[in-house]
Amino acid sequence: MRLHKGIQTRRAFTLIEILVAIGIIGVLIAILIPVLAGGRSTAQRTASLANLRSIGQLVQAYTAQYNETYPWATRGINGCDIPMGFLPVWQLARQWPVAMHEVIPPRELRPITLAPGARREGPDQNCGHPPSYEYSASFLARPQVWDGRGVADESLLRGVTTGMVAHPSSKVLMWDWELPYQAKEPRKVGPDLDEPTPMIFVDGHGMARAPSEATQAVANPFPDAFAPTARLHNTPDGVRGRDY
Repeated sequence: MRLHKGIQTRRAFTLIEILVAIGIIGVLIAILIPVLAGGRSTAQRTASLANLRSIGQLVQAYTAQYNETYPWATRGINGCDIPMGFLPVWQLARQWPVAMHEVIPPRELRPITLAPGARREGPDQNCGHPPSYEYSASFLARPQVWDGRGVADESLLRGVTTGMVAHPSSKVLMWDWELPYQAKEPRKVGPDLDEPTPMIFVDGHGMARAPSEATQAVANPFPDAFAPTARLHNTPDGVRGRDY
């Protein structure tokens, strides 16, 4: 049988060709999804760093108001404006917002205390507590606590001043302990995060560094210390030392 001139036959895709095309598309999707997810995590990490920069500015306002002393208190107002009783000094590492209520109203502070993606359970999302950002315990006692002698002297539990910070560009003030925007559980080396972590330094500059790469910690000798062997919290010589 002859075909009329001008009529062209079209060859259909074979099953193998279709499967190959699907396989290629699958490979491309497998490549692109982590890239897109990584881009999203990078953007959220940047947003977390922006929170920390804002908090750093508030800490500067605090020191200006309180005779150049860093946030420190044993009594305060929590994130729901409810008066608190005695608060152990070391718990301010995770509950530092209670010391800030005279610098900024709690309801205005709350939005920047949680990293992107962080969730809190309970009424009003537990009022934003605990915050996603830890305040270095080095700022909760005098530098002698971390001089290596291991003496738990109660008289050293006092707020530190800006003049005591010997290396403002090398001493971390706060960092993101939660990293809720990461797809996987953050890696740790001992008590320290082993991931690029947004952090703010005393001089106001911010970056993402792994806490596990910070200067080796000097153990806090106080029995009720917060994270007594963690880096950044237990910098050798406290605020006089360097973290990086």
